[in-house]
Amino acid sequence: MTGFHLPPRYFREDAVRHFTRPRWYRLFGLLGRAKPPAASPVPGTRTLPRLECLWMPCWMVEFVTELRGETGMVGVCVDAWTGFLVLSERKEALRAEAPPGDSFPPLIMEEQAEELARKGLFQMIMRRRGQLAKPHIRETSQVLLFHAPYWVYYHRASGGRVGVKLMDAYTGNPCGGQVRQSVLNALVDRRRRLQEGAGPGG
Repeated sequence: MTGFHLPPRYFREDAVRHFTRPRWYRLFGLLGRAKPPAASPVPGTRTLPRLECLWMPCWMVEFVTELRGETGMVGVCVDAWTGFLVLSERKEALRAEAPPGDSFPPLIMEEQAEELARKGLFQMIMRRRGQLAKPHIRETSQVLLFHAPYWVYYHRASGGRVGVKLMDAYTGNPCGGQVRQSVLNALVDRRRRLQEGAGPGG
């Protein structure tokens, strides 16, 4: 079965620059910069810092909407691990190919994703201010599973713990708390599967 993925626009060298640039909490370099990951890490090693690109599953749900007799289309993306929603116009950027790297399977299935998308879109519409006439959500036109890329930087944090930083490989922006929670949940699940001998998801 052929999958879909959102191709990255920011690559390894971009991620290295992003994660190692001077930060205010390090006095913009006076306290030293974050260490860059190894250029060619040995597969299977846990040496820090290290960098990898992970592909997270997401549902693209499109609805037909109607306002004053005119119909339109609205696309909503549902994170397939945490269920958070965002309006999206990225459908045209998707490639009809399986993700080229380490990917995770969806935790939320299609039927639940469609339900979450419909409820979430309705709430978004009702929260709009200054718009007396609001569009009505009609039938679902398409539900599509795709994978989105994220750069994950593992580093040694205070207290000897492992810290994790994230960058969206499509936008180049740091990831918010919801995306972070989704990735961390997937990583914890992968570790559990490895410990149980089932292998990584994807």
